[in-house]
Amino acid sequence: MDPLVNRIFPLQRRWRLIPVACLLTESLRRGRMFSFSSSRPREVMILKDSNWKITVDGSVQRPFHLTWEAANDLDDQTVQPGERVPGLEGEAFSLKSLLEQAGVADDVTHLIFHATDEFQADIPLGELEQAFLLYSQEGRPLTRAYPARLYVPDGSSNCLNVKSVRRIQAVIRTGHEAEQEASFGFKQVMRPDDIRKV
Repeated sequence: MDPLVNRIFPLQRRWRLIPVACLLTESLRRGRMFSFSSSRPREVMILKDSNWKITVDGSVQRPFHLTWEAANDLDDQTVQPGERVPGLEGEAFSLKSLLEQAGVADDVTHLIFHATDEFQADIPLGELEQAFLLYSQEGRPLTRAYPARLYVPDGSSNCLNVKSVRRIQAVIRTGHEAEQEASFGFKQVMRPDDIRKV
């Protein structure tokens, strides 16, 4: 073993170095930076991802950015994914806990979930009672649905289980729009050059 590693890591933690080393290699390849955190006991060492962030805003009293460190401190707001989605493993927190933290307005009717690839899901609050966000597996950030994946067990479509959620936007709709059903799809982005051609 590298003598530098021997000096930095205590003997009793060397067994954890193999998965951590693999993750660090992958993080450098993807341009993400991780640091170690041993404040919470787990079988696998928890990492702190400085790029991990989910924004909660819109019609809320206290908009905020949820960080990786804060997500790992939501001990009293976590859920067991397998109890709501059979066979699913990992660490998750309830959507309701985030809404309470943000102070969602009483007349909010829908939440819009924005993904990193411009996919969006516009979901009525009534479908989100059991919703949760999976953010970690074995103490590490998700790889294929980074930073978190929404699961809607009572949802009207599997497409509402949005991958790579980066923003949760609370919206208020009135009139017939307040009864709007869940919808989803990719946000259409037009460049100035595209507009000129129209």
